[in-house]
Amino acid sequence: PLEFLEENFSGIGGMEKEEEKVGAKRKRDVSQGPKYGVDPAMRKTVNNSNNNNNVEEEKKTGNRPNDWIQNLKIADQSVLEAGGRTKCPKCDTNRKFYCYDCFVVVGEHPELVPKVSLPIPLEIIHHPTEKLSKSTAVHARVLGGEDVKFLEFPDQVPDYDSANEDDGVYLLFPSPNSQTISSLKAQGKTITKLVVIDSTWQKAKQILSSEKVKRLKTIQIDTQKTIFWRYQEVGESCLATIEAIYYFYREYYEYFVKQSASEQYDGRYDNLLFYYTFIYKLIQNRYKSSKQEFKRIKNYIQEEGSEKQKEEE
Repeated sequence: PLEFLEENFSGIGGMEKEEEKVGAKRKRDVSQGPKYGVDPAMRKTVNNSNNNNNVEEEKKTGNRPNDWIQNLKIADQSVLEAGGRTKCPKCDTNRKFYCYDCFVVVGEHPELVPKVSLPIPLEIIHHPTEKLSKSTAVHARVLGGEDVKFLEFPDQVPDYDSANEDDGVYLLFPSPNSQTISSLKAQGKTITKLVVIDSTWQKAKQILSSEKVKRLKTIQIDTQKTIFWRYQEVGESCLATIEAIYYFYREYYEYFVKQSASEQYDGRYDNLLFYYTFIYKLIQNRYKSSKQEFKRIKNYIQEEGSEKQKEEE
């Protein structure tokens, strides 16, 4: 697992060497952590009363509950455990799991990797300084297929500036003027397309101020808690891009897809986290088995039974 992590995920690889540098880099790397979620300047405008108390309590205790991961309806991930790198069928480059340049699955059994059908199309605006090898947004493009477009900023970004006020195109980004999914439903409005920015906070501001993007209407999701392994100081409610995408579609289901209040969510979007949860569990197991400390984030590694003990207390 150590060699696998170091070779395939530069965001978590080379752990011991990288962790020694964390202290010196923390102040200048604040903007390099999870990219979505809540901007510190607007945190109070985004907190949701239903789960804010839980988030604050978890911050105090340092616990990172992951029981919800066990309840996800994720396809069999054993296909990700076998073999090394495989040539991409399009560009002939050796890749692990998928080619982040061509957005195709690689490996001996690509047919075993799930596909996710999205109810409305997704467009991801990627800042060129964000390495595709580290981008979790790539997961959505690989798993979502034709429902997802990956647009390089600025050349491939369409002129959202001229979008009609009622066209239903929304940018997932927290701001004082952002609507919630539930409020749009209450107003009788629809969402026809979701736009997401894949970049650091610093670079996101550059995209937001561009003529092509700045007039997009914004939408926000309820406050959630990240399980991302990359160090950041912005806050646990700032999500990795794939987490934000997943939580959006979960909320969208509740307000725009299900046919009745009694209808239960069936896990149809859970496989958006197919790669993400696999890497997360891999890190957890690697550190538990080696009994090493994960120095990047305090209490990140969940000990067996820790959540049960907390409930009993």
